[in-house]
Amino acid sequence: MSKSIANFTILPIPFSRFLFINKEFDKLNLEGLPEGSRGIHCEFCIKKHHHRSRLWQIFFVGIILIGCFMYWMAGKLLIYVPLSIIANVQKMLILASVVGLLGLALEILDYRENLKKNRPPFPVIGSSPKVDVSERVVGQIKLDEAGNYQEKVYVKKGGIKLKIILTPSDFERMRVYVSKYHLAHPNKFLLNAGFILFDCETKVQFVDHRFLLLGNTVNTLAFEQEVNIPSFPILDRDDLWERRFEEIYKSQLNKCELPVQVVPEIVNEGDRLALELTLQVKCNSKANLELQRKPFLYQLSLNYPWQLGKVESVNPTADIQFLSDDNNLNSKSCIVTWKSVDFAYHVGGLNYEFFVFYVRFQNDIQSGMVFSGDIHVRIFESVIGLNNFRYFYPHGVLRFSSEELFPNIYTDLFVRFSLDTHSMVIRRAVKKERKVKVQIKPSHFMINDLVTGLGSIGAYVQRVIENPPRTNKAHASIVNRFWDVAGRYYVNSGIYPIDFHIVVIGKEQYLDSDLPDSGETAFEITVQATIHSMEMEKEVNLLFEKLVWLISDLNDSSND
Repeated sequence: MSKSIANFTILPIPFSRFLFINKEFDKLNLEGLPEGSRGIHCEFCIKKHHHRSRLWQIFFVGIILIGCFMYWMAGKLLIYVPLSIIANVQKMLILASVVGLLGLALEILDYRENLKKNRPPFPVIGSSPKVDVSERVVGQIKLDEAGNYQEKVYVKKGGIKLKIILTPSDFERMRVYVSKYHLAHPNKFLLNAGFILFDCETKVQFVDHRFLLLGNTVNTLAFEQEVNIPSFPILDRDDLWERRFEEIYKSQLNKCELPVQVVPEIVNEGDRLALELTLQVKCNSKANLELQRKPFLYQLSLNYPWQLGKVESVNPTADIQFLSDDNNLNSKSCIVTWKSVDFAYHVGGLNYEFFVFYVRFQNDIQSGMVFSGDIHVRIFESVIGLNNFRYFYPHGVLRFSSEELFPNIYTDLFVRFSLDTHSMVIRRAVKKERKVKVQIKPSHFMINDLVTGLGSIGAYVQRVIENPPRTNKAHASIVNRFWDVAGRYYVNSGIYPIDFHIVVIGKEQYLDSDLPDSGETAFEITVQATIHSMEMEKEVNLLFEKLVWLISDLNDSSND
C-alpha cells in the first residue's frame, strides 16, 4: 500500500485545487450514499487506484480482428494474386492473430493483477459511528518560598478511537469486493472506515499510523486497518459486528496552558490554623458546561509533614493515613486522600470550576513547611484544541461534523504539586458597608439598569429577588418596594472572590393617577471578602467604590 491514499476527499486538503472522479468503488453497493459510488480525489493522489486504461486490450483485439478479416479477404483475391503469395500472406496473418491473441491474454492477466494490486481499501460504511478522543496531560505545579507560582506541562499525547457497527450490507459489499478484485483466500486486505480532519490550529501527528496521507498531512487521519480475509466475520451472517479503529497521536504545540490551579491558604480559626486548598479547573468548551459535563476529580492526595500530627478535621470526607516510626522519623507517611469529588462551584462568565478542600491538624502549621501531592482530574474537552472535526466517508464525501456526531472527548490531567508555606499568609475577613439614598423612582427598569451595570464591570450576579409591594402604614398614598441583589466579583483570573450584597428599598407616592408621581430609593451596599494581602484589600475597596459610582450613575441618568 502506497503512502498516498487515493480516495481522500479534496474538501479537507487546502492545497488541492481540482476534483477527480474515479470508479474504483463502482458496483460496491454505494449507490445510496452521497455522490454514489464515485471516489472523490485530490490532484495529488489521482494516479493511485485510478483504473488503468484498456487501450492495450483494444489494440490487441484490433490486431486479431484485422488479421481474421484480412485472412478472409485473401481467399477472395485468389483470382487476382498467385496462390503462393496468398498462402504466405495468410501465414503472416495467422501469426499476427496468434500474437494478438497471446498479447490480449497477457494484457488481461496483467490488467487484473494491476487492478488487484492497486485496489482501494475496502469501504466500511456501517452504522452508528462513535468517536472517542482521549488525551493524557502530565504537569507540575510549584509554589516556592518566594511566592513564585510555576507550572509546567511535560506530556501531551492522546488517542482517537472509532467504533462502527458493520451491517449485512457491509458483508454483501465484501463479497462483491472479493469478486471484483479477484482476491484469493487467504489474502490480506485493507479496511477503510473513512477519514477524520481536525479543524484547529494545533498540529497533530499520528505516531503509529502506517497508512499516511500524501505528504504526511497533519491533523488528518484515515481510519484504516489491515486484516486477513479469514479473520473477517462470516460473510453470510445477518447479525451486527463492531469494529474498532484506534490511533495514537502527539501534539506539536510547544506551549500548552495547564488548566489546573492549586491555591493554598492558611485559615485562622481563633487559636488554631488550618489549611485550605482551592482546586480550580478551567473549561474552555461552553458546550460542555451547557450539557452539565463538569470536570471530575478522581483523586487528590496531600502529603503533609509528620510534625503536624494527626488530622483533626477534614472536609470533604477523606482517607487519612498516618504511620509513625519512632526509630526512623523520615519514614513516616502522612497522607490525606480525597476521591471521586464533583466540582460544586462555578465561576460565572469565566468558565472556571472549583472546589475547596479543608484540613486541620493536631499541631499548628509552621512557616517553611512543604506540602506536596498528586491530582488526577478529568475534563471533557481537548486541552490541545482537538474539539472540532469533520468525519468523511471512505469515498471522500462529508458524513458528519463533530456537532452532529456528539463525540466523547476528554482529557485526563495528572499533576504533581509542591507548596511551600513560607510564602503563605493568614487570611482575614474585611467588610465595607454604606447606605446610599437617591431621588429616583423604584422600578423594574431601574433594577435592570443596575444588573446591566454590574455585568459591565465584570461582576457576576447570582440572584435578584423582588418582594411584593406593600402599602406604607403611615401614609396610604405611599407604596414600599423591595429588591435583594447579590453576587460575586473575581480577581486574579477568578481565583479570589469578593461578595457583594445590595438591598434596594424604594418608596413610590401616588396622588391623582395610577402612576407614581414621585419617589426615592435607598441602596444598602455590603462588600465583604477574605483577604490575604494589602493588594486584595485594595481590590475590595475598588469594587466598593465602583458600586457606589454605579448607583450614582443610575440616579444621574434618571434625572436626565
